[in-house]
Amino acid sequence: MNSRRNFTLLVLIAITNGSIPILTGSTLFVWLKESGLNIQTIGLYSLANLPVVLSFAISALLEYGARHKIISYKYILIASLAISSLLVYILPTAIQQPHRLFIICLCLSISTTIARIILLALQKLLFNDRQLITVINISTIGFKIGLLLGGSLALYLSQFYQWEVLYHYFAGLILVFTTSIALLAPRQLWQANYNDSSTSLLHQFSAPFISLFKLPFVWSIILLMFFYRAPDNLITHYFDLFYLHFGLSKTNVAFGYKLYGMLTASLGGILCIRLIRGRSYIHNLQIALALHLLSYVLIYGFTLWHAPLWAFYLCVTCEEFSRGMTMIMFWSFQTHICTRQHVLIQLAILTAIDSLSYSLLSAIAGAIIARFDYNYFILIIVLSFIPAFMILSRLKNSEYNVIYQASK
Repeated sequence: MNSRRNFTLLVLIAITNGSIPILTGSTLFVWLKESGLNIQTIGLYSLANLPVVLSFAISALLEYGARHKIISYKYILIASLAISSLLVYILPTAIQQPHRLFIICLCLSISTTIARIILLALQKLLFNDRQLITVINISTIGFKIGLLLGGSLALYLSQFYQWEVLYHYFAGLILVFTTSIALLAPRQLWQANYNDSSTSLLHQFSAPFISLFKLPFVWSIILLMFFYRAPDNLITHYFDLFYLHFGLSKTNVAFGYKLYGMLTASLGGILCIRLIRGRSYIHNLQIALALHLLSYVLIYGFTLWHAPLWAFYLCVTCEEFSRGMTMIMFWSFQTHICTRQHVLIQLAILTAIDSLSYSLLSAIAGAIIARFDYNYFILIIVLSFIPAFMILSRLKNSEYNVIYQASK
């Protein structure tokens, strides 16, 4: 019964946490583009995600508060999601005020970061290692459903409703999910995991870093966190605009790319459960990345020949299926190398590096598209796979030491 309840909580948090970032990401980008804003300026809104880089500090403060029974994760989570609902509701009032809009997006980034930190920690705190891959996959599917709501559904409905109305509806939906989480969660949710209240705040910050930096080839791991998802980080916010640019309708993008893409990405993630058993993490990361590279080669061909609708679905199938594989492999590797004692902060550190890549590269991408065109942009994405392959090759020879030390 408790296990089922934990899974339900995990899914609800993941759905809510997935719907909010896309409302300040690709969905907002389409709205801003329709409002007449140039794509280089639009890309700068990606920098609103930079607070995620400080997620390790937020994690340390959360752990410290929980250990000293100052806070309950439940109430912090509910408060952050409720604030997110309010911010989404008022966002349309700032659409013609760039500075105010950026501040709202910045605040949404902070509130969703808190929720994501707690979600990531739950994957290891509430479930054993044998359940880890399944739990991460379920969380990813929940997150994808949230992306589908804030992305596919919003884009499709924008053909019939004003953007302002849609954002008000989504604010209400987020509030409904938040209420459900509050009703399902125990009174002192997850606080029982922290019984030691003698740890100082300084130790709370330093111990996870010390433990993480004892890993062999730790700097290669840190570089991998930045570069492994660099291709996706470059284009994620722009895929809607990319396909709309090549003449596809909002309906095609909403259902062909977002809905169908979500299903194929989930299938790719499910396949990882079979692949990851009996094979090494680094080997699986390489396979997933190679398949993902081939999918972008197909997309590059799509930009050159303005291929028909069936080619669009072929590109989406290959790109999203392989993306689902890379995400599960990447997140599994992140979780596996963390120690249970410091899982919250260490996951936040590793996620912060990926988020730094996401914010910086997405902002740069806007300038690249404005300066060149989508053909060259996709070619640059293909070339951006090279650093990750080089790092994985270096780690492969030392993989036993990395995984063994992380399991201690």
